[in-house]
Amino acid sequence: MRSPKKLEHLLKGYFNAFATGTLAVTDAVTRHLTGAGEKPAWNKQDYPVVGSFFGDRIKGSTRYTNELYEMNKEVNAIASSIKHYQETGENQRAKVLEQSASTRLKTKAGLNKASREISKLRREVRKMMEDRIMDRDTKRERLDRLNRQINQIAADAVKQYQQPFNKR
Repeated sequence: MRSPKKLEHLLKGYFNAFATGTLAVTDAVTRHLTGAGEKPAWNKQDYPVVGSFFGDRIKGSTRYTNELYEMNKEVNAIASSIKHYQETGENQRAKVLEQSASTRLKTKAGLNKASREISKLRREVRKMMEDRIMDRDTKRERLDRLNRQINQIAADAVKQYQQPFNKR
């Protein structure tokens, strides 16, 4: 288990509030020792135990980002299968798949564009989080703005392209 996120989820699952506090202290010490940039300022929702009572949280990931990922994954898998069939001489099989999935395939360019825009914004988030000069409050404002943009792009794309995926 090399991923800090996997460790975080494992610990939260078992120890929840205790794990959150322990991880916060560990993270602060590690950041200090390595000279990493400050984390964004906490919102009311970030505080262990009491944070879950506050609403209006700006989430890093929403239902729409997950749906966009799944839709994009599916349409790219279909396109990949068609290409594979064509390369292996199974042109009839490729044609049948292309016809049966034609409405979903029409969404490919739009879904890929939305995914690229979100990837670009996530790179901005990583770059901002690594910034050693930016203060905590500015990081919080920018992080919330970037997360709102990511969520809006995902929501718009899912609403625009979801119809062919609902007809299964």
